[in-house]
Amino acid sequence: MPTGAGISIAALNKQLLRAIGVGMALFEAPSLVLRFHDARSAEWFGEPDPGACLADLIPSLDLEAMGAAIQEGRSFDVVTSKRYDEVSVLMLDFVGFTEFSSKTDPTVTSGKLNDLYTAFDRIAEQFGCERIKTTGDAYLAVAGMPQSNPDHWRSVVQSAVRFIRYLERRNESHPHRWRCRIGIASGSVVGSAVGAQKSVYDMFGPAVNLASPLRDLAEPVTIVAPEGRRDVLIDEFRLADRGAQTVRGVGEMRLVGVADGLERDRAVRRAASSDPAKSCVPSTKRLFAPRQGPQQGSAMPIKIPADLPAHDVLTAEGVMVMSEEAAVRQDIRPLQIGLLNLMPKKVQTETQLARLIGATPLQIELTLISMSEHRSKNTAQAHMEAFYSPFSEAKARKLDGLIITGAPIEHLPFAEVSYWQELTEIFAWTQTHVHATFAICWGAQAMLHHFHGVEKHMLAEKAFGCFRHRNLAPASPFLRGFSDDFVVPVSRWTEVRGSDLPTGNGLSVLAQSDRVGPCLIEDPGRRALYMFNHLEYDSTTLKEEYDRDVGAGKPIKVPAHYFPDDDPSRPPENRWRSHAHLLFGNWINQVYQTTPFDMDQIGCAAP
Repeated sequence: MPTGAGISIAALNKQLLRAIGVGMALFEAPSLVLRFHDARSAEWFGEPDPGACLADLIPSLDLEAMGAAIQEGRSFDVVTSKRYDEVSVLMLDFVGFTEFSSKTDPTVTSGKLNDLYTAFDRIAEQFGCERIKTTGDAYLAVAGMPQSNPDHWRSVVQSAVRFIRYLERRNESHPHRWRCRIGIASGSVVGSAVGAQKSVYDMFGPAVNLASPLRDLAEPVTIVAPEGRRDVLIDEFRLADRGAQTVRGVGEMRLVGVADGLERDRAVRRAASSDPAKSCVPSTKRLFAPRQGPQQGSAMPIKIPADLPAHDVLTAEGVMVMSEEAAVRQDIRPLQIGLLNLMPKKVQTETQLARLIGATPLQIELTLISMSEHRSKNTAQAHMEAFYSPFSEAKARKLDGLIITGAPIEHLPFAEVSYWQELTEIFAWTQTHVHATFAICWGAQAMLHHFHGVEKHMLAEKAFGCFRHRNLAPASPFLRGFSDDFVVPVSRWTEVRGSDLPTGNGLSVLAQSDRVGPCLIEDPGRRALYMFNHLEYDSTTLKEEYDRDVGAGKPIKVPAHYFPDDDPSRPPENRWRSHAHLLFGNWINQVYQTTPFDMDQIGCAAP
């Protein structure tokens, strides 16, 4: 083949292959002789020698295998138009995307879409579908091409309901609530590469033309399909008759709404809960069966956003971190745990607590919650917007468990804390929307004060270091596996005194220190644990606090019993890690054993 002055064989080959891809040239089967459709195409892409064949361009090809593959219609990155008579098409877009994208950094928007489409692609692949393209927030997938699939209709519906299930689960742990609309249709399409300079594979035809307007007719978080496919769907999915509607470009057509088959059970439970005689009845069905406690050496997958800083840290440590798409493939209800993070170093606290609740054999979804009006001074606002839900948004949902952290505001009376009013609302909310609460340090003092009027007392000097504590309740499920005494990091300027605890309301001190007082209190009436110290601390957290105060010129003593020989120049040894995992693992297991399967029952049934 003539190459022309200055044109390499490789470059000319690329031009010819592009010409083939957009249908301007083709190799005749079975001879694989190259020819153009017309003279202008040949002029644009370069005229080959008469009778030139693929072997002249790529001598290493197995022509016999190539010819057989072309006869069968298989693709080798060189695509010609082809008609497919029996396929099903799924078209999806996101509600409110234009407004969201106009108010969000473009890099954040593209990152979120990448996460969503990656999950959709993997779900679609699982059910025999393939994404054809995305355009902004529009997603197009198909089943039945290029390989035929006699069950193509079920494949797209299975993918569609799991897309919605994925978004519902994702929304439980992300600030922005993604809602989609989906239209599905079946029929014929033509698949072909489009464009010469930047060719892309696309498809056209009646099935695409119908799926698009059906998507437009769908309500948020719903799937719309032609009524004529009811017989294929009725045994596996939940259908809702939408009657006859005018479909753009088609005319009047009877339609149905399609929902996850799991919705049947949920609908029955919702109907039962709407009956006053049946509402708030404890559910006997639990999360999984058989019910077993965590096994020694097992690890639980915790589902957190892949771009949360804690994700890479925990993965490197060997903690099982589950991806969004992997979680959605498990047809189980994970424990829903919230973290109300009041600490200034939020990323550090997220990591510490995620590490501990990621150490039992249960799947957990962690939701990060912030105060609605309080703006963090020590954590980037972009991090807060990307990963946290303000309580004003989170309060509409229910949780199996909630962890409330401490805050460095011990010197303030409770009523003078800027967000105290909202925090008391959260405490009240835990009684109707949270099955079990675990409050830490100042958060524990505040919750104990709110429900029982117990005051905190300022100390003459900071309780700072690692102190031995006594196990006062070895039979407690929260202290299962604990030693008779154990070390706990302490860092606070205030204390709760055991003598101030009211009697007759079920409060029970589970652990305490002769030096620094009560450590852990159970409040069964409020389904709460109050931990006044810091088993969740990293090995170096007390050192960082000490170095910070020394650097600021504040009077601070060396943390007690922390550095070897009390020498701050030597690295500290962690002597509390195992008991930290025990406590949080026991709490998670107790939540799992007692929480209702139906989350609508949370806050209704007795613990």
